[in-house]
Amino acid sequence: MLTKRTLLLTATGLLTGYLAAAQSPSLAATSSGSDILFWVLVGILAIVGLMVIVTGASVASVARLPHGSATSPDQTANSEEGNTTC
Repeated sequence: MLTKRTLLLTATGLLTGYLAAAQSPSLAATSSGSDILFWVLVGILAIVGLMVIVTGASVASVARLPHGSATSPDQTANSEEGNTTC
């Protein structure tokens, strides 16, 4: 939820900034379109980069867990009672 909220707030702030810049008179009208596209691309690449970092961190944390520690509560309860799971 924190990532979603941060993403939504960032996107809203960027969109508001783009709208404010679009209303102000531009000296070089031909280059402003490419500037906006550049910053949109940079924003998308930043989001993808953050997702790669978060995914890599979660994969690394799962890889550090010992095998067999990721059992469900049902499997743990059945193994304690001596019952086997099917």
